[in-house]
Amino acid sequence: MENTAATHDESNAAKKKLATVVYALQAAGFIVGITMIAAVVINCVKRDEVRGTWLESHFRWQTRIFWFALLWGVVGIATAFFFVGYVVLVANAIWVIYRIVKGWLCLSENKKNVRMSDFCTGRMQPLGATRFAFCRGEERQPCR
Repeated sequence: MENTAATHDESNAAKKKLATVVYALQAAGFIVGITMIAAVVINCVKRDEVRGTWLESHFRWQTRIFWFALLWGVVGIATAFFFVGYVVLVANAIWVIYRIVKGWLCLSENKKNVRMSDFCTGRMQPLGATRFAFCRGEERQPCR
């Protein structure tokens, strides 16, 4: 029985390390863009292994970082000859940095990563008195 628990803990530790590597690859994507693609490939290949664990939220979060960054990057480049394109690109970069930092912090605390929409759909309960908390905590009433 102990051996099974130890194997489970080692498996979760390896999956957490993989999620850390993906966040690092995404962060490195600002310098070497291809690492962002490598991160999403790893994420897609390993997604089934984390299904049903607290790490599933991180893998979903990381995948969404990539696809939304790509979408807004394309929109920003397409409109770059207008001033608005540069604003979109800067906003996209700030958003990506925020998402990577937010996700990595939750991962380092062994907490699920949640979206704000989870609060209002009832899938996630807000933290006690913390209005803009982003890591899962104690259960409270959902948003109305």
